[in-house]
Amino acid sequence: MPATALLESGPISRRIVSEEHITLEALPTRVNARIVRVAAGSQDASRLMALGICIGRQVQVVKQGDPLIVSVVGARVGLSARLASAVTVRFAAAARTSDLSAAG
Repeated sequence: MPATALLESGPISRRIVSEEHITLEALPTRVNARIVRVAAGSQDASRLMALGICIGRQVQVVKQGDPLIVSVVGARVGLSARLASAVTVRFAAAARTSDLSAAG
């Protein structure tokens, strides 16, 4: 699949996109998630792809802040809050909010 088909343009206006989808900057530390959308311009999208931030990749926030430190493909990467807000993630199966509330 061509890289251009995996990227979408335009800003994400909300940090919590749905019950299971949130922006990377809103992901709690040490929670596994999978990237489902990258809503960035072509230069930013290329930069994110070069850092390993691609649709389908598993990520974990190591440290909150600006820059946000994430673990992806075995490396730690620092992202500005602006770039992190352009990445939407889905909680990994074990960390879904519906699963957590059902367990209690």
